[in-house]
Amino acid sequence: MTGEETDPATSFDARAFLKKLEQARAEKLEVVARRPKQKRLVKALLRSSEILYALTDTHRKIAALEGGADPVQTYEWFPKPGSVAFDDRIRIEPGVTAFIESESPKQLIWLDTNPTRNSTAWAVDFIRRCLHSTVDDLSAVAVLSRHSGHIRAPITLSRSVLEAAALACFLSDPDATPEERLRRTLNLRFSELKEASNEVRDRADEFDYDAEILELVSYANVIGFAVKASKPGSHQPPMILGPGTTRADSARLMVDAVLPDGLGRSMWRSLSAVAHSRDSGTVLPDEYGLPHEIEGWRRFEAVAWHAVPALLVVHEMVRRLQTFLGWDFADWLEMFENVVHVWSIGGGLADDQIREGLGFEQIIWTP
Repeated sequence: MTGEETDPATSFDARAFLKKLEQARAEKLEVVARRPKQKRLVKALLRSSEILYALTDTHRKIAALEGGADPVQTYEWFPKPGSVAFDDRIRIEPGVTAFIESESPKQLIWLDTNPTRNSTAWAVDFIRRCLHSTVDDLSAVAVLSRHSGHIRAPITLSRSVLEAAALACFLSDPDATPEERLRRTLNLRFSELKEASNEVRDRADEFDYDAEILELVSYANVIGFAVKASKPGSHQPPMILGPGTTRADSARLMVDAVLPDGLGRSMWRSLSAVAHSRDSGTVLPDEYGLPHEIEGWRRFEAVAWHAVPALLVVHEMVRRLQTFLGWDFADWLEMFENVVHVWSIGGGLADDQIREGLGFEQIIWTP
């Protein structure tokens, strides 16, 4: 207005602001150029996934031979003597025997000729599936990231990696008591059987999953667990609550236990939001631009940033498997630490250090 002075401290200089944006973009591209090459990161993740599977299968074969089994005729994982899983199996067996003698169960799972009637075998089987899912999904993340043609698919796969690896960590936790590991395994078994029961609820089926659930509840009671029964007609499984808890085990809680201080919970929610097409709160590039116009480095930056928490949990899963199964993964763990490190740089987590090395000042946005 006429007669009023403009306060320089509050005025907005559009030309200067646009110049600052242009400078920031130029500096950002220089920072990106200093990151490890995308091709190198993809190759490292794919190769480490392949090595993990090959190494695991080698341990499987050796353990089978040492246990007197033919590794060609069985895919079972045999824990080494002295490992957590080996000791858990020995500790659990008297309870299995006592249950069979007192309750005379009818389901085939309890036959003395069934090598998997000990619940430690169920835990090992769960973990085996988790590792296979992890390896397959990690490989897929790498393949989909080769040409930066995707954003949401590899992020969704990273969520699957995070959950599978966290579940394996949950079951193999060496810091948990043997009773707590058994509780966790029984709850997963209840959930698995209930899902199968729900699937065949409205049709005739030759396998009575509900009968097996009832016998499993009886087993849990015999060995000292208090089982919270599901209501008649409910789709929810029976449940054994953990010490001092009133809530069921969940994927979010499992992830949070491996990535503490809220990081696990926050990343799980963000990854889940992407998987379910909700606002993730992490500002994906395709939230503010057309997918086909997004630059390749921006795509890969988003994928790598979201993948790093999953990679950290994979590293922890394999570290715990060493103790749980007695299989040696030391060299692979050391190698994978480098993979996690370079992927974190690819996700922009070291940009401040790169900027400092280039002599760039920290950008403070003040209009």
